[in-house]
Amino acid sequence: MNLEQLNINLFYIFNASDHPSALIKQLALFSSNYLIAIIGVVLLALAFLKKEQRYWHAVSLSLCSIAVALITAKIFSLFYYHPRPFVLHIGHTLIHHAKTTSLPSHHMLGIAALAFSFLVLGFRKIFFVLFISSLLIGWSRMYLGVHFPFDLISAEIWALISVYLMKNISTYPCDKLMARFSRNTTKSPL
Repeated sequence: MNLEQLNINLFYIFNASDHPSALIKQLALFSSNYLIAIIGVVLLALAFLKKEQRYWHAVSLSLCSIAVALITAKIFSLFYYHPRPFVLHIGHTLIHHAKTTSLPSHHMLGIAALAFSFLVLGFRKIFFVLFISSLLIGWSRMYLGVHFPFDLISAEIWALISVYLMKNISTYPCDKLMARFSRNTTKSPL
C-alpha cells in the first residue's frame, strides 16, 4: 500500500457516514467554523487579564508564526496542488468548499502554530488545551469531507517549523511586535 492509499483509507475512518448523526454533524460544524475564533478571543482576553510578559510573548510569537505558516503555505500552493477528497469523489462532503489545494490544512496551521507557540514558551496547560482543540478541529475537517489525514499531519509539522523559525531567527517585524507586546507587564500592550 502506498502513502496515498493509506491517506485515503485513514480518511474513510474519520469521514461522515451515509447518514450522519445530526448531533455529531453540528459538533463538527462548530469545531470547524467557530472553535479557532473562540480560542483566539479567549487567549487575547487572558492576555489582557494576566498582563504577564511571557504570556504576551507567546501571543506575539503565535501571531508571527501563524502569519509565516499561512504565507509559506500560500506560496507552496502556487507550485503544488493536492485535490481535496470531494474533488476526487471520495467519501461524503457535508459542507461546500472551494476546490483549493488540501495540503496543508490552513485551519490546522493556525491552531497548531498557536499551540506550539505556547508550548515552546513553557505554557504546557494552555498547549494541552490547544492541542486537544487541534485534534477536534482536524477530526471535523475530515468528518466534513474537506481534508485528508496527511493534510492535517503536514500542517502540524509545518506549524512547528514556523514556530521554531520565528522563535530562533530574528525577523524585524516579529521582533518589533514581540517587543511592543512584552514591553511592559503592568499595562496592556495595545
